[in-house]
Amino acid sequence: MLPARRTCSLRPCSGGVSPSFCLHAVTVEVHICKEDVVASAARRSIGPTVGRVKLTLPTPPLVDAAAGIILRPWRVDDATALAAAWTDPAVARHCEVPPDSDLAAASRWIAGWTERLERGLALDLVAADTGSDAVIAEVGLWPFPAPGSGSVLSDVVEVGWWTVAARRRQGFATAAARLVVGWALASLAPARLVARIPPGSVGSERVATGAGLTRRGRLDDHHDLWVCPRAIVHA
Repeated sequence: MLPARRTCSLRPCSGGVSPSFCLHAVTVEVHICKEDVVASAARRSIGPTVGRVKLTLPTPPLVDAAAGIILRPWRVDDATALAAAWTDPAVARHCEVPPDSDLAAASRWIAGWTERLERGLALDLVAADTGSDAVIAEVGLWPFPAPGSGSVLSDVVEVGWWTVAARRRQGFATAAARLVVGWALASLAPARLVARIPPGSVGSERVATGAGLTRRGRLDDHHDLWVCPRAIVHA
């Protein structure tokens, strides 16, 4: 569903990206490199799935009235929309989808939503139309894997998203990502919030930029690493 959760290591950007940037007059410093990440993992002796940041459900639900979306948990009656998204080549190419992507598999995945959240594996949210409640997109958070190990970093959270084909290029993914990123930084307080994006994925890069992330390096899984500061203000 969301980008595959692989063990990765970071290679520096070749484009001379600065480790600091200004967003809406808030200047922040971003320091993340392979050495920092490995040292962080070694210090904490993290388990295979659960990190120090505790994933929780946003309460009250996150809403962007201007975009017309609300972020909510997956429900059983969303299974048809989910199964359709899993068979979308654009989603399947960049996201982790099950080999059996039919309606029954979608229903089982939705049924496991609460367990995944309680175990700290993922917070997966539907970006639903505030009028019809139809599924427009998904946005999610999960612990970021530590380089060179089967563990996850205890204080680094990854964000990912996808949008249904008919609603792409309309700003919904950006609105959803901005909502969940702002909430996560304020409520979960991770040391870093990151995203992995395939190089040349212009749409996803626009979403990441709109959500306040900036590109910081190339991972061994051939995705670019985008990083968000600890504090961010959106106009």
